[in-house]
Amino acid sequence: QIAAVCAVVCRVMQQSGTVRSVVRKKAALCLLRLMRKTAADQQLVSADTFAPIMSQLLEERDLGLLLGAVTLLLGICVRTTSAGYEQCQGKLLRLLERLVYLREVTADYTYYGIASPWLQAKVLRTLQYFPSPEGTAAQRQLHDVLVAIFNSCAETGKSSTVNKTNAQHAILFEAISLILALDCSKDLLASSVTTLGRFLSVKEPNIRYLALENLTRLALVPEVLESITPHQGTILGNLKDPDVSIRRRALDLLFTMCDGGSAVEVVEELVKYLTVADFGMREELVLKICILAEKFAPNVQWYVDVVLALLERAGDFCNDDIWHRVVQLITNNEGSQAYAASQVVEVLGRGASHEALMCMAAYVIGEYGRLIKSQVPTLDQFRLLHERFPTLSSTTKGLLLTAYLKMLLSDPGNEALKSEVTDVFSRYSRQLDPELQQRSAEYLVRTAPCLVECTSPLHQPTMYSWVDTAVLMGSTLTCCDSTGPSVIRLLPLTDLVLIPCPPFHRCWPRIPAQLQPAMCCQCLNGKAGSQHC
Repeated sequence: QIAAVCAVVCRVMQQSGTVRSVVRKKAALCLLRLMRKTAADQQLVSADTFAPIMSQLLEERDLGLLLGAVTLLLGICVRTTSAGYEQCQGKLLRLLERLVYLREVTADYTYYGIASPWLQAKVLRTLQYFPSPEGTAAQRQLHDVLVAIFNSCAETGKSSTVNKTNAQHAILFEAISLILALDCSKDLLASSVTTLGRFLSVKEPNIRYLALENLTRLALVPEVLESITPHQGTILGNLKDPDVSIRRRALDLLFTMCDGGSAVEVVEELVKYLTVADFGMREELVLKICILAEKFAPNVQWYVDVVLALLERAGDFCNDDIWHRVVQLITNNEGSQAYAASQVVEVLGRGASHEALMCMAAYVIGEYGRLIKSQVPTLDQFRLLHERFPTLSSTTKGLLLTAYLKMLLSDPGNEALKSEVTDVFSRYSRQLDPELQQRSAEYLVRTAPCLVECTSPLHQPTMYSWVDTAVLMGSTLTCCDSTGPSVIRLLPLTDLVLIPCPPFHRCWPRIPAQLQPAMCCQCLNGKAGSQHC
């Protein structure tokens, strides 16, 4: 049934002499409605048979019928492609020339002195679906029409009414879209940038939004990027606009137009803006700053400063990939390691304590804090880290514990540091969190080697036994086997004793998890009943 209706509609559109123009217009809109009602893969009209009909409609003089025909052609191009309708491109150019130059329209289709602006906008939008015109004459024709549109927009003064200005701007923005779609000449691109640059400072927010959006598209063209740079100050000013949509478009434009010459200034301004930006924009803003900083960083030190500023001001919006990347760069650049450590200490000294910042600080100070201990003592570095310890997540606490061990090993003669670090390890070796418990117990082994005495009624001292652990902390552990109890107790490092080894495997299930790292290696390997540890 739909196919039969389409056939009737097509016949109505072809009858130019016997059917009124308004009926033919309604037939064109009816066909467009039918196309939108059908499935995307169903083709109601074929380009081979319908393109001549469409070409004939575009030669009519009635503007109402032309508006319906152009709307139908635009719907066909959007639904499929312009393939097969190439003959309509020249007709569209002549129609556009007729409206812009000759203004052959009646008073009914004149809007504030503009010849049918809605038809002009529709023609410009439809031309975007066609390739660039072939032949010098057609290209020149399109160039002259576009230049005339720019000149007409420039003549629109402040005394013009809002309706006239809106109609003129609608035509202008479609013309700019056509210039971008067809990759027109550089002079048209330059005219587009100049015109849009004037719109950046107007009071009307809709015009500024469209100007920012189109400048973002123009910034992707390398030939015109340099001409957009002079408007950078005005674009930065739009970041403070009350309208959030304008702020987002300004951010997109700054990100797109940024290059090696302007990256430092743009990134620094965006970092300053970060403190007052909406929470809904901060995650996107942080991501864009990181991309620009890494892509255009003049040196590693500047990149470290930018990332630290992000972590300090918006650490909650920084994912782990950000600090992972800066740590990788610091590790691979020895000349920046001391600088990075000093900057991290400075940021911590200002009170910053975001989770991502503490993760980065744990790695940088743990690895490279030794390089700046002449300026900042290791004990002060430890205290800067540890004063945030209680509020951090378990994962970050694990990183800090590792940093504490590295700091202690880098400064073994610091008794005050050793006392505080050992106290932390001892306290967290009894935590319920298995990860923190294991780390603390193993790190305590590494920091405080000691001797353990084992006595049993039937076991005589046979060899020296060392247990590099301090997890017992002065307590005793009773191990029960068939021969009676065996007692393990902590001894000072200076008390060298001979100790036998009872069969630990028999009492293994009774030994707390935090003591297991101290057990006999042979017992751990499954050699039950070994008499030697």
